[in-house]
Amino acid sequence: MGKVFNQKEKRIVNLKFVISLLASLFIASCSEYKKEYIDGDDLIPPSPPFWEYFTVEGFDVDQDGVRDDYELAVNESFDEYNLRKALKEEFKTDEMFLKASTTEEALKLLDEYWVRSACTVAVAVYYEDKDLLDNIRNVRKKRRNNYWRKNNYSKVFRALIPKGVYSTANTNLVDSLYNCNFEVQEKIKMAEKLKNR
Repeated sequence: MGKVFNQKEKRIVNLKFVISLLASLFIASCSEYKKEYIDGDDLIPPSPPFWEYFTVEGFDVDQDGVRDDYELAVNESFDEYNLRKALKEEFKTDEMFLKASTTEEALKLLDEYWVRSACTVAVAVYYEDKDLLDNIRNVRKKRRNNYWRKNNYSKVFRALIPKGVYSTANTNLVDSLYNCNFEVQEKIKMAEKLKNR
């Protein structure tokens, strides 16, 4: 037969239970609100919801202008700070392009996209890693990874960009590096190496 508690002992047991329950809830709630960062940005949830795939815009939980599925792919695929930042900036411009409403705005964003894309290439070339370039191509493919996104991009492009108009991005690697729109780490060292290529 189990131990029989008197009234006072029951209250103590109940009080201990309530205190431990409250402590557990407090710890759980603290861990939920703990922020983690990568490259100065909030880390997004590890897995965007599955229905994100079926949307045109996707999700942007941290509201930094980069869709969460892109951000997750970039964070998981690359260890290099400069490369992660360059790709996120490139993707951010791509998203803005999809929301353009006038030809003038679309052309400006198309040019900006090519500038940011050239920055990504300059950073990637600095690391001299063929696998890195393949990884960049694979991550870039995620921009049009469902029918709705491909269709939306084509629709915006056809509606707003005149036929035969293409951006003329600067192909000089050093200039492209200096045109990056974020603070490139070790920029001078990188520029020197790119000059000697």
